[in-house]
Amino acid sequence: MQMKRWIFGALTSALFVAGCSGDADFPNSYRSSEALIAAALDAMQEGDREALETLRVSENEYGTLLWDQLPESRHFPLEYVWSVNEHNSQKALDELLPVLSGSSLELIELTFDEPVEEYDGFRLFLGARTRVRRESDGEEAILPLFDGFVERDGRWKLLNFSD
Repeated sequence: MQMKRWIFGALTSALFVAGCSGDADFPNSYRSSEALIAAALDAMQEGDREALETLRVSENEYGTLLWDQLPESRHFPLEYVWSVNEHNSQKALDELLPVLSGSSLELIELTFDEPVEEYDGFRLFLGARTRVRRESDGEEAILPLFDGFVERDGRWKLLNFSD
């Protein structure tokens, strides 16, 4: 019996790592947008801001993997655009995390209002509409926290947080 628990635990851990580890250039990424949202909803329920932050593209990833291809790179310095995105993301977390912490939310549907932006090596999905259901009372709503997603080599991360 003890051996079965150990094997089950080892398999569960291996599957979890395979589902979310990403590659060396894109750590903490997920194999689908739905798996990414599920991880974010779990982190929100726990009130774990740090876990939420790891699901978002880091400044280094933004600068080294995305920046050169984005239209903004021809008009603004990287530091300026990153600082605006960072400010807005932190503001969104400051406002929404205290409200949503402790809520068990289930993803119903994830759609995007804007066309997919195709770049060499990644795609941007903007205008996310994340429809969720609160498990305690079944109430449904659009969760405003997630706005943009990045998909790179079949791996997903959040681009930013939105309020």
